[in-house]
Amino acid sequence: MSITPTSKANNSEALDMKIFATAIANIVDNEYSPEFDSAKKAQEWLNDPKNYERLANIQVLFLGSKNLTHIPSEIEKLTDIKFLYLNNNNLKELPSSLINLTKLEILDLSGNKSLKSLPFFLSIRNINVFLS
Repeated sequence: MSITPTSKANNSEALDMKIFATAIANIVDNEYSPEFDSAKKAQEWLNDPKNYERLANIQVLFLGSKNLTHIPSEIEKLTDIKFLYLNNNNLKELPSSLINLTKLEILDLSGNKSLKSLPFFLSIRNINVFLS
């Protein structure tokens, strides 16, 4: 995914990428949490192979009340995540890459009034989804 800040939607995606990466960076490295001055730098950090193991070890992620409109596909790198809190944002849809989170047990989507639909796999896997 390439992000270029040319429209309101792209600016929103760029901001979401920075928020997402910053939240994850704060979890994996409390001493050195990089400040991402651009979505490109945030995306590069998330896609850096030396961070893969640390990303994979995250089991809980709180991204509630961050005013997010979308979740970057890089979420698939959080392969051990069990609890994902995306409550009280402005999400309209969820990335298909969520299907790769095979250990996910709880997905909190409450307060996302713009969410139009849920991925099909949520209904066939044993995931507790909170919507209200």
